[in-house]
Amino acid sequence: MHPLVALLAVAFAQQPTTTLPDTLPGKRFDEFMTAFNTKSSKQIDAMIARNFAQSALRILSKEEWTTRISGATNVAPISVDEVLKSSDSTIVVRIKSKSIAPLAIRLDLESEAPFGIVGAKMGAPADLLDSTAPRRYTKWETITTLAEQIQADYKLPSLSIAYKVIGSKSQEISVGVKSTFTKDDMEPGDRLWIGGAGKAMTATLIAHMVDMKKISWKTTIAEAMPGFPMSDVYKDVTLEQLIHHLGRIPQHVQIIGTKTEKEMADAPTSTAIRKAYVAAVLNQEQAPITSSSFDDSDVDFTVAAYMLERLIGKPYEWLMQRYVFEPMKLSTVLIQQLCTDGQVGTPGNVYGHLISDQGGFTPYQIPGSKVEIALAPAGSCITCTLTDLVKFAEFHLKGIQGDAQVLTADSYKRIHSLLNGKGTACGWTINPSYASEACQSISSSNGAFAVDLSLWPDNNMVIAAIANAASPKRPSPTMQAVLAVRDRIEKKG
Repeated sequence: MHPLVALLAVAFAQQPTTTLPDTLPGKRFDEFMTAFNTKSSKQIDAMIARNFAQSALRILSKEEWTTRISGATNVAPISVDEVLKSSDSTIVVRIKSKSIAPLAIRLDLESEAPFGIVGAKMGAPADLLDSTAPRRYTKWETITTLAEQIQADYKLPSLSIAYKVIGSKSQEISVGVKSTFTKDDMEPGDRLWIGGAGKAMTATLIAHMVDMKKISWKTTIAEAMPGFPMSDVYKDVTLEQLIHHLGRIPQHVQIIGTKTEKEMADAPTSTAIRKAYVAAVLNQEQAPITSSSFDDSDVDFTVAAYMLERLIGKPYEWLMQRYVFEPMKLSTVLIQQLCTDGQVGTPGNVYGHLISDQGGFTPYQIPGSKVEIALAPAGSCITCTLTDLVKFAEFHLKGIQGDAQVLTADSYKRIHSLLNGKGTACGWTINPSYASEACQSISSSNGAFAVDLSLWPDNNMVIAAIANAASPKRPSPTMQAVLAVRDRIEKKG
């Protein structure tokens, strides 16, 4: 059984009953069940339009909710067996259905008018009774109180939030500790892992090189790397296809073997590391056309960056510093490992955390792997301050609005548009499901950090949030922060 997505609210236990309560949650459940039993996408779609909150429709569109609910109707028809929980904002009902296993449905409602449905989940009764979900963050007074609320709710070691409306001063705050081991407080100027935003930085470098006529969007791998051993299937893949994830290159886990690992271990420079890595990549079989494994491949950006290294004769790290960080005045970006000296809480950096078996988060030292160096163009070991990340995003927001700086207007348009309607836009997701208007976003996690960055052209706004731990809950804490800021700024506007 595929669960429906669980979102907001906290429920209070009551004595089970066998009939739906005459309350708003009870009435919403009755309408939900009636539409569910029709198995009609049209009827379910109409029910969602009447009953679901706008906040839920920002996380998933009405069509996506319809698809998810319709996809679970194989257990229909359903009826009420027992009401297990009921409150002003939550109802959990054990159902009778075709399923052999015991099933329940939980609906969570907004805690304020119009009290729309913000979450729906089907699963084992015990799981839904114990289920809690993130709050709806609408009443925060300052960005500090917002960060403190989300950090406390998710029990994160730290959370950093920043936003800027074009023409206004940026707002930024970090709360919590750099490490649960040292307990050192977060400070302004701390560097944070930026994950997938590193892809957008690499795409910026590539666009700059195109503007300088060092390379073309249509340059193929074979043209950029004459004489380099590779399978015929990759020779005609273009630079533009690579950074839109349309090169059909398998993900990392399908590539590295013992021979390549030794070659990388013996490599004296970062360029030599990438040479060994890319040689392994380009001699693998191409991913099947139906595969989704390459839709967000880190490997594509490593191949693209190595194409530049071969053509220009300079390391990727030098090229980034010269043509991206310096022109955009990003003074804190580092392409290196976090905490590689073996010390927890290296000054200027923030330590990542993994979910521990005992619950909570435990500090995690990112290993100084040569693979991380190879994958640097995908953001594997790029850190910077939140201030610089927002500054970088501001260049891109202005660029897609027509105020092109550093890159040409054509380059901004290309790296912020899908290629033939497919793939992703050079690290950016175009109009994610939670966006009610134009938006470009980056959402990334390595298990020890989580990053959400978004551009909102209609609101002239950039928002970024980074946590030094990743939560399994959806929506993630960093996405909750982005949406809370976006909703507040939109209302002010």
